[in-house]
Amino acid sequence: MRNNRVLALGAVLCVLTAITAAQGVRPQDGDGLQQLIAEVRGLRVATERMAASAPRVQLALGRLQLQEQRIDTLQRRLDIIRDQMRAASLGATASQKTEEGFLVQQIAAEQGRWQQINQTLEALESEFGRR
Repeated sequence: MRNNRVLALGAVLCVLTAITAAQGVRPQDGDGLQQLIAEVRGLRVATERMAASAPRVQLALGRLQLQEQRIDTLQRRLDIIRDQMRAASLGATASQKTEEGFLVQQIAAEQGRWQQINQTLEALESEFGRR
């Protein structure tokens, strides 16, 4: 858009220069004409610089978009991995709670047996103590 404005301004100045030249500008008007020519040359240089930088800007924007796509792809992969880890963690927790429950039952059973053995030993001890 700015490039279009510069081109339009340059075209207007070229037309004004051409009209002034066609009207036969006298030597005393040379200062104004020189300023106009200098301005046109400056606009041409600015236009050339803008035209030269346009591909670089487009290339930079393309790279920026590619980088955003890479980041989005990696973010999606990270989200998937985190979801899988959560699911695995929940599964592991459920498995661990199942294993924990099994071990708690086994320990309770073994403690029950221990109490039975302890009661048997106490009974034997009291029988031996009577003798």
